[in-house]
Order: sequence, then structure tokens, then C-alpha cells
Amino acid sequence: MSNCIMTIVNEFDQELDAPMLQAVLSQMAYHVPNARFIDIFTQPRVALDAEPYKHPGWLEWTIKITYNSSNTLTIGAIQRKPDAEYEFHS
Repeated sequence: MSNCIMTIVNEFDQELDAPMLQAVLSQMAYHVPNARFIDIFTQPRVALDAEPYKHPGWLEWTIKITYNSSNTLTIGAIQRKPDAEYEFHS
């Protein structure tokens, strides 16, 4: 049995970003048995009134998984708009 240390790096809005955190944790459940560390790097959502080139409403977090074997996997978690589905890309 592995002990996995999960860390959230940076602050996030617990009220607005709770669904994103829940989606990320759900996706990470698969990796926990074989992971030593999971680091979740949060970023604030881009303001809805931002210039179009800044992608208004965009939310992007990065997850770095370090496995027991010392191999790593980086996953991007994004939400293109506040009501859009969450997407995970590696």
C-alpha cells in the first residue's frame, strides 16, 4: 500500500472553484495507489470581462504526479467557460 502526499500549490477560490477541485480529485483517484506525490497547481480564473485574446472565463490548473517509480506525469485541467465541462489533457 502506497502513501500518497497530495498538495495544493497556490490559493484558489474555495466557493467558485470547488467543482474544479472535485473534478481533479476524482480524476486523481486512479493514480493515488501508484503515486508518491500529487501536486495541484492552481491559477485564478480569467475575468469574464477580460479582453477576448485573454480567453474570458478560462480556468486552468496543472497537476504533476510523481509515481513510486519516480516517473512523472503532468496533466492539464481546464474549463473554457464557467458552465463548460472540465477537460483533462496530458
